[in-house]
Amino acid sequence: MKKNTLILALFSFLVMSCGPKDNEFCKCLEAGEKLDQHSSSILNGEPEEGSFAEQVRLRNEMDSLCKDYETMDGPTMQELKKDCENN
Repeated sequence: MKKNTLILALFSFLVMSCGPKDNEFCKCLEAGEKLDQHSSSILNGEPEEGSFAEQVRLRNEMDSLCKDYETMDGPTMQELKKDCENN
């Protein structure tokens, strides 16, 4: 449960950021959203066969897409997020 809360917090932080010229950041946000949705589906119901493998795949995808943004400051991320939402 704490892991899911951490995922939701990370996702919320990432969602608060994205940019029009930085499509990679928008892809990072989308990957975080997919991971969050999948995590919620596992926690809210009976996990289906393969759902944990999918969880690992989504986590690896998000980590790969978001690696360049791990140390970005919050205000910059918020500006990038606004740009993603406007596109």
